[in-house]
Amino acid sequence: VSLTQIDWGVLEPGMSKNYTAYMKNTGNVPLTLNMTIEGWNPAEAAQYITLVWDAEGKTLNVSEVIQVTFTLTVSANISGITSFSFQIVIVGSG
Repeated sequence: VSLTQIDWGVLEPGMSKNYTAYMKNTGNVPLTLNMTIEGWNPAEAAQYITLVWDAEGKTLNVSEVIQVTFTLTVSANISGITSFSFQIVIVGSG
């Protein structure tokens, strides 16, 4: 099943939340994984909210399935942002 949305729930300043997902290489060559973030809404949310994951630079072999964890952190200094959205772009190069 493709992951198309993550509901982070309610987040308070200074809080972090984890989200676990699974990735599978359905191609025919090993892939090196890289994540970027695009389309912050509102744009200033990018100054206060960070997303990291534990698979950056990892090699995903053919047919391999791995568990990945995304960690979203909200700065303790955030103010004025009551909702946000962004796109997670994961690229596998090989």
